[in-house]
Amino acid sequence: MMLGQDLTFITDYKSLTFLKRCKLLSAQLTRWILYLQEYDFKIEHCRSMNNETANILSRYPVKGSTGEDFPKSSGSIETYVTTISAEFREVQKRLQNICEERLWDEWCGTIIARVNSNDCPEKIKDLYIVYNQILFRREPKSEYEWGYLVCVPANLIESIVLHFGSEKCFIFLKRFYYWPKINKGIRQTLTACNLCQKTKISHVIEGKMHHVFSEKPKDIPCLDLMEPLAVLRGGATQFLVTVNAFSKFVKLYPLRRATTKAILNKLQNDYFLNYGTPQKILSDNGTQFSSQT
Repeated sequence: MMLGQDLTFITDYKSLTFLKRCKLLSAQLTRWILYLQEYDFKIEHCRSMNNETANILSRYPVKGSTGEDFPKSSGSIETYVTTISAEFREVQKRLQNICEERLWDEWCGTIIARVNSNDCPEKIKDLYIVYNQILFRREPKSEYEWGYLVCVPANLIESIVLHFGSEKCFIFLKRFYYWPKINKGIRQTLTACNLCQKTKISHVIEGKMHHVFSEKPKDIPCLDLMEPLAVLRGGATQFLVTVNAFSKFVKLYPLRRATTKAILNKLQNDYFLNYGTPQKILSDNGTQFSSQT
């Protein structure tokens, strides 16, 4: 069925886009290319956050975890709320205190007061509606169709944020919920989650670790900052720590402020005069050490 057809494969695995034009450096890759040459196809890259269909197909379906199980936000407000109440008890459970929290929330309270006032601007009336003591935001789904988003008070945001990544969580929640700066709020909630920080995979590319070799006493001093401290005599709150890489001699300098100028002052007026000028200095990538003054 695939022979003689022009095929287009869309994937979020960018390395596959080089499959037909990369250097064949392994026998296995060569066999793959030779086998695929009888088909007419091209490979296009799609970012993972935009590749929703493939992501759904490659994951085990859990009820309530995908937007396909959730009713569409369309029709009248009465129909929408009735559908949620009948089919999704979990939504009511998560937002069971929404009527109470909206009164204490600054943003929700302000919008509700303006909607109920006699001099409410037309723009606010077109965007927001209060139904069963719950604030909804109207969102156009198409030219002839409107949907409704539940406005979530700040204290209930943590209860509805799903912990499977900020981008995917944003794509799911923006279909049913609304609050100001929703994307920023999701990122802040996930960043503050202790379990997410312990279990998430780090994509930071770390450099190769290697030993520091010093051949003479004045060769390499190692610098770092030790903070924070209680305020010491003279107003110092931090220490500049210097360790000689050859002799392991340690010298501490109290600092009021950890600035580049303060660190240079200690090194030039004390350390270099007493212990000699080094060939190079080893430090981390802190701004106090990497900035140009």
